[in-house]
Amino acid sequence: MAEWWFMEPDAFHAFIRELGERFMLYAPARRDGIVTFTFVENHEDVELSKRPFTSPKAAFLPQTEVLLKFSLRGERVHLSPAQRPESPIAVVGIRPCEAGALKLLDPVFSSPPEDVHYTLRRENALLVGFACTSPERWCFCTSLGSSPFDEDGLDVLLVEVSGGYCALAVTERGRRALEVVRDMLRKADEALLGEIEERRRQAERAMKTLDVERFIARLEDMGDDPIWEEIAARCIGCGICTYLCPTCYCFDIQDEAGLTSGRRVRVWDSCMYPEYTLEASGHNPRPKRVHRVKNRIYHKFRWYVDLFGLVGCVGCGRCAEHCPVNVDIKEIISEVVRR
Repeated sequence: MAEWWFMEPDAFHAFIRELGERFMLYAPARRDGIVTFTFVENHEDVELSKRPFTSPKAAFLPQTEVLLKFSLRGERVHLSPAQRPESPIAVVGIRPCEAGALKLLDPVFSSPPEDVHYTLRRENALLVGFACTSPERWCFCTSLGSSPFDEDGLDVLLVEVSGGYCALAVTERGRRALEVVRDMLRKADEALLGEIEERRRQAERAMKTLDVERFIARLEDMGDDPIWEEIAARCIGCGICTYLCPTCYCFDIQDEAGLTSGRRVRVWDSCMYPEYTLEASGHNPRPKRVHRVKNRIYHKFRWYVDLFGLVGCVGCGRCAEHCPVNVDIKEIISEVVRR
């Protein structure tokens, strides 16, 4: 049976400090007034009180990444592949839904041809999760088979409790990570275990239940339904839903060249932009916003299922939370199920 350990605030800070000594620390921190996932040098900058604006996706798939450099030497072109990531990363404060999102990205980047930059980062990463004791009103992970306390995909799960935190080592890597502060931990007693269970129940009850299975089935006959025109009429095509989504992975490859040197760069892109599908011939298979709106939904809930047997959404709700025109994926699911 898995054992929970209690750590007082001093032990928690010691744990994060030790992780910072052994790993590159990637965690929620306040930057320009906004809590966002970022690399931090000072463990005291880590802030777990608020869900970050961004997901930790960029730790594994950077928003901008140099893949290779090239230069002209005489009449020859010299290529210099980018150095492969070797430094281990500790992602602290990752929510269970975000850990689930990484498991959705894995088959995309590990399938042949393997993306070694992504897979090396994943292999060298320690994931220290933080349970959602107070889910946002946008959240619906329980409708997708997960939970605010889901351990799957994590190495350590932290839960905020009275007087500090309780920690659960989910993997052997997680057990070794906690071992560095073992002398500062004590086994959680029955009262703490009861508090953890009660917080879990309250968090799960706080979320609305959606019939995602029926939604997926209904999409088979909804390709020409007016609902897509209705959503597209509100959407402004800003793409924030895709940039903040922990499971979206669209990217573009660009060559930036000078007179004698340059580099090949991978940058995030969005299927919500008309240029994303614009072909060299000038033809665009998704020329209208309604096509792009429908594509985004169908990719996550139909085509990803067909490809990998997994729903391409984890129910974090960031797309709805930060949409400037209040397009809410939960409302779309509910409306399609009602039709």
